[in-house]
Amino acid sequence: MIYEHWCGEYKGPDLPNPYIGFCTMLEEWPTPWPALEESSVNGLTLVQYFLSYAYDSIESAIAILQEPVVDFESIDLAARRAIWAAMFLTKAKELAATSKKVLVQEKLPFAANSA
Repeated sequence: MIYEHWCGEYKGPDLPNPYIGFCTMLEEWPTPWPALEESSVNGLTLVQYFLSYAYDSIESAIAILQEPVVDFESIDLAARRAIWAAMFLTKAKELAATSKKVLVQEKLPFAANSA
């Protein structure tokens, strides 16, 4: 959701893939971002953020390849998603080795009366 919002406001050169897009977004929008109730990244560290997108990319590639009809275009898209996942994993590994536990987005405050 955050990435889609950022892409809607982005005015720079074309981004070749989501990995470059995420890195560009993180350069332009300093972290931590304020907590948003509808966000799935509340309280995640930068490493966890990149790992979550690696996982999402792999899940997407698997789903594409499990379709009843898989053509060359589908295989190409699944392969690109798998490559993006590798890029996200590499960045997560690099960040885990070199950075502190930097939050991407602040945690939502706990509401004692929430059900």
